[in-house]
Amino acid sequence: MTAILLAAIKITSVRAIISKGWSELGGEELPNVLYLGDCPHEWLFQQVKAVVHHGGAGTTACGLYNGKPTTIVPFFGDQPFWGAMVHAAGAGPAPINHKALNSKILAEAIEYCLTPEALAAARALSEKMINESGVEAATTRWEPITAISSASLATVGDLANNAVGVFVKPYEEYKKRRPEDSKHTSLAEQNLPSSSTSSEEQLATVKCEESESLHGKAVNNQKAKKEGSGTAGAMIRASATGFGNVLFGLSKGALVDIPVAAADGMRSVPQMYNHQAAADYGKVTDWKSGTTVAGKTFAHGMYEGFTDIFKETYKGKQKEGAAGVAKGLGKGLVSMTMKTSAGAVGLVAYPAQGICKSIYTAVKSTTRKRIEDAKTAEGNWLIKREVGNNLDQALLRKVPICTATNIVARVQRSSTCVYTEIPRSGAGSVDPRS
Repeated sequence: MTAILLAAIKITSVRAIISKGWSELGGEELPNVLYLGDCPHEWLFQQVKAVVHHGGAGTTACGLYNGKPTTIVPFFGDQPFWGAMVHAAGAGPAPINHKALNSKILAEAIEYCLTPEALAAARALSEKMINESGVEAATTRWEPITAISSASLATVGDLANNAVGVFVKPYEEYKKRRPEDSKHTSLAEQNLPSSSTSSEEQLATVKCEESESLHGKAVNNQKAKKEGSGTAGAMIRASATGFGNVLFGLSKGALVDIPVAAADGMRSVPQMYNHQAAADYGKVTDWKSGTTVAGKTFAHGMYEGFTDIFKETYKGKQKEGAAGVAKGLGKGLVSMTMKTSAGAVGLVAYPAQGICKSIYTAVKSTTRKRIEDAKTAEGNWLIKREVGNNLDQALLRKVPICTATNIVARVQRSSTCVYTEIPRSGAGSVDPRS
């Protein structure tokens, strides 16, 4: 597989980032090829011209969301479907069967992804994805049972993964931090003085070496104890972290995910018969917005729930007479039950969701700051490399990565970078992530 990727890269003369995958695979070292370990696709795909991968739903969505032409080499599940959809939209070539993959076919696919037509199609899909909230659109078509079932399954899946981590993470820490067994050589195996040395000198040398050996052994034993203690502590912390994740996942599912799904599901029920989308009360991003959405949901739910009894009954009478009154009254009662229930549940669910997001934002703020600093440093390096060192350093430190990229874009206009991913060995599959 690596040979096919490298041959296609040589044919197309592109720069490429190859994901090593779980097996830490590598290949021939080339100046235009970078073998990469774990890296967030959300950031990486913004830096390349095209992507090549197996066609998983998440990877495909990430590439298209960033407007990148995509080549898909599927091998199971829904991957052929996504490959066909990308090709139908013009954002990539036809999906390539992994059994038929060779360097020539892959090179042709990469060259297609670098055409203006493929780029335009990918950007058109990106604009649609950016302007559409797929999750919200799907949620508005749910009813409470489906919404609660989906949220419950997601919670159970997260709990299962976290529960496994309680036992797996400590073992991983043990493997990572396991101290090497101390190896000591016996006095007989050590270099002894030559036979020409006097017996007194030999005796003194042996005593000295014996003393040094004992001292070294004591030091090694002490070091081993410290390493062992550090390993045990790391294993305990890893297990405690996994157990904490289990408790957090259980609490989040019970207090946030499932109640929010229930509230959204109940709010969407009336649109099944009146064909009107549920009102948008805003997006929950923190505890303040969560409180605001909860208040609006409760107020409108109570008002609309009780008034819909009269509105739906009147509409039914206007359309179908006496029969319409019965139908309208039924719709009104359903609307009252669903909207008032959604308002009541939302009073707890949306503030809890906001608090959860606020905590997450606070905890992850350090990580975001590091990413911003790294981007700024990269931008400074790009400017210095392409423009030169004769720049105002005070100004340079304030230049963000986006500005730096725009400055050097003209210089690198002919350069192309493609990202590919090598699959896990033994999987019998092709998993290029470009």
